[in-house]
Amino acid sequence: MHTIEFEIDSEELKTEEKVLTPVQIMGLAKVDPQTHYLVQIEGQHQTSYQGKPEEKIHMHPKMKFITVSTGPTPVSNGDAMAAIDFVSQLRVLGLEVEEVRPDLIIVPYIIPVGRCRGQSAKLGFVGFGDFPQNPPGCLHISPRLLPINQTSGAHPNAGVHPSPNFGDEWEYWSRPLSHWAQTERNARSVLAHINHLLDTM
Repeated sequence: MHTIEFEIDSEELKTEEKVLTPVQIMGLAKVDPQTHYLVQIEGQHQTSYQGKPEEKIHMHPKMKFITVSTGPTPVSNGDAMAAIDFVSQLRVLGLEVEEVRPDLIIVPYIIPVGRCRGQSAKLGFVGFGDFPQNPPGCLHISPRLLPINQTSGAHPNAGVHPSPNFGDEWEYWSRPLSHWAQTERNARSVLAHINHLLDTM
């Protein structure tokens, strides 16, 4: 059978199936469909499959997807407490928090490193259902600092997409905090990862 190569969260995957559902696609990437939904990226256009976990998607080579963390639905008291815990840690680090919801936080931020050092920005965080076992979803940032680029592999702007959570002035960098288990698993660890991204962009 013909192998179809596609991309999800900047990871290249393969399938021989001509039709897959969002749940099946996320399963191939080992992403939990109970706490995430799928978004297809086509240039500047996005197709969200939120609430459509079983919709049929006809697979073609070079398709690109990102997953969006939502936290468990409906939002539980535990999720709200996890978000409050993350906010408390941010405030201990001297950061103000502009907006707080159980599934979404916005933080004004002065970029401390890199070519945008000193620039005012906003950081967005989503998905707190299993914090601190896993980090919140990031990096969502406004204003846009990098051009939207769908290139795979080592290209410096690979995996930069319009943010599906925060609106037109935001972008999402698909740069997972894959070494979370080796960190202190707190807000300081998340910010250290973000600062590394900002310093090396």
